[in-house]
Parts: sequence; C-alpha cells; structure tokens
Amino acid sequence: MREVVLEDEVKEDPAPTPAILEACCDSRESVRNAVAGGASRVEVCGRGSLHCGGLTPSPTLVSLCLGECAASAVEVVALVRVRGGDFVYCREEVEEMCAEIRSLRKVGCRAFALGCLAGDGGVDLEATATLVAAARAPAGAAGGAGDLELEGDGDVVVVFHRAVDEVLRRTTDLQKMHRLVEALRRLTVNRILSSGGGQTARGG
Repeated sequence: MREVVLEDEVKEDPAPTPAILEACCDSRESVRNAVAGGASRVEVCGRGSLHCGGLTPSPTLVSLCLGECAASAVEVVALVRVRGGDFVYCREEVEEMCAEIRSLRKVGCRAFALGCLAGDGGVDLEATATLVAAARAPAGAAGGAGDLELEGDGDVVVVFHRAVDEVLRRTTDLQKMHRLVEALRRLTVNRILSSGGGQTARGG
C-alpha cells in the first residue's frame, strides 16, 4: 500500500523516508502478531470484515488493540466504513459513521481512515468534511453530521482511505488529481492511502 503525506510546505532535499509497514487487522490477536512482526502501524477493522475490505470496528475491539500497542510506537488507525460495497453514502449513513467516530474517540482512538465518494465518481468533499469534523471534534462533543463548526483537534490523524483508488481508476488527468489532493489537504486530511489505482500497490 502506498501513502501520500499531505504537508503545507514542500521540503527541499528531503531525507530518505524509512519504509512503513501497515497491517490490516480484525482481531486483538492479529494486532499482537503485527506488532511482534515489526508493523509500524495497524489499521483495525470489524471482526470478520476483511473479505469485504473492512468495516468499522467496535469500540471494545479498538480499545483492546490500543492496549496491545500501548507499550510500543505502533499507531492504531480505526477504519470508518459503515457497510461494504461502494463508497457513495446517503446522509443517514454519514450520520451513522459520525456516531461511530465519536464512540471510538471515547475509548481513546486518535487516528481514523475514512472517505466518501460522489455519484459521479469523484470525492464527496462535503460528506468527507463532515466525517473529518467528527474526528477532530473536541473529545466528548455532541452533535450530528452537520457540525462543521467544531474546533479542530490537531492531534487526531485523518487518513483518506482506498476509496481514492476508485477515483484513480476513472481518470488519468494529473491536474484533476492534484486538485483533489489540495482539496483533501484543505479538509485537514493528513494522509492518503492508495494502491495507485491498482488492486495492489505493486500493480498500481
């Protein structure tokens, strides 16, 4: 899996970046094995949901996984995905994912992989912004899917997940992709997780 880190400034002559190994896990045991195997971070999804690309994990599972990683520098990222299939969500589904994010925040989760697409195949920036706002809202803040005015939490990490590969498969317009990256950066998305439009990172 490839990753794009979104920064405000381009640094000249950057130092080589060490390889990052991220493991997708759907159980406490798989997280423990990933940490023992040298993973840099783990993305946690719901139990038994890897076959469909992963779904939102329960707060209990995320809490246990955070405990497994507490003694290490391994980052725990919770996937936020209410159902399998495409990434085009109705308002009720966006509201449900916001509620899931708030529940995960309550157990200490500080990193989320999320993303929404529009019916035309592009990124649904409004729905994605709503999820980002829920992720960055002050801990314990109440509110629904429309609460975009909440003050952002800079310590939370937001990753736009592989929904972006659906966009990449539909276009080869580099300027369009650059505008997309800039739009996600303005939404305070920290990273983009992508296989380059392929089924695997090697293929993309």
